[in-house]
Amino acid sequence: MASQFDLPPDFFNLTTEEAKREQKLRSEAVERLSMLRTKAMREKEEQREMRKYTYTLLRVRLPDGCLLQGTFYARERVAALYSFVREALQNDWLPFELLASCGQKLSEDENLAFNECGLVPSALLTFSWDMAVLEDIKAAGAKPDSSILKPELLLAIEKLS
Repeated sequence: MASQFDLPPDFFNLTTEEAKREQKLRSEAVERLSMLRTKAMREKEEQREMRKYTYTLLRVRLPDGCLLQGTFYARERVAALYSFVREALQNDWLPFELLASCGQKLSEDENLAFNECGLVPSALLTFSWDMAVLEDIKAAGAKPDSSILKPELLLAIEKLS
């Protein structure tokens, strides 16, 4: 289940100091990449990067074009995202898939944290219903609902400009 965070409005804005620090870090990263390193050095660097972020902002693009957004701890498991999405669905019993932008399919029973999957500091995932189940529903003569989200969530939708 996604944790509820009250993030200040300036959470998403970079100050000039943060921008300068980010530029310095990127310059150092380019310098580091040009240097030969041992496997142990690379693994240590990866571990340091994984601890860098506390939160991750995940957006799920639904087939109807809506975006479902949640803020999670970077060390939370992928199952937390699946339960967050499932809570928002009108038909929460239907199986679905989440695909990362790189084409990586996330599995609900995967025991990986978001930072281990490369979903930190933010990511956009694509939602899709399990096609085999949808075909079974259509074969039975039932029509899938046009709305994916629960009605109370549809009332709270905000248009992005």
